[in-house]
Amino acid sequence: MPGVSEAATIQASHAGIQQPGGCKDFKVLKFLGATPIDHATWLPLMQPLVAITYPLTGVWSEDWNVSLCGRVSTVKIEFTADGMGGAYWHMGPN
Repeated sequence: MPGVSEAATIQASHAGIQQPGGCKDFKVLKFLGATPIDHATWLPLMQPLVAITYPLTGVWSEDWNVSLCGRVSTVKIEFTADGMGGAYWHMGPN
């Protein structure tokens, strides 16, 4: 969340909002969707409820709709599976 808040602060600043870092109204409004996972390899789980749910490798992005300083913006987050149940993330310009 701190990274998403920082990205929203940067976008608000670029939109001309003065001192967006002082705004305390940050919130995630909506998850807008994710891209399919590219170059995915999956932990070979066979049970129907968990098959193809644990990526060992792969890259995807998600768009989050957020609000800060009364301004709604979209933050794109890129994820890379770390092979241990987590992911590295990076936010680029939107």
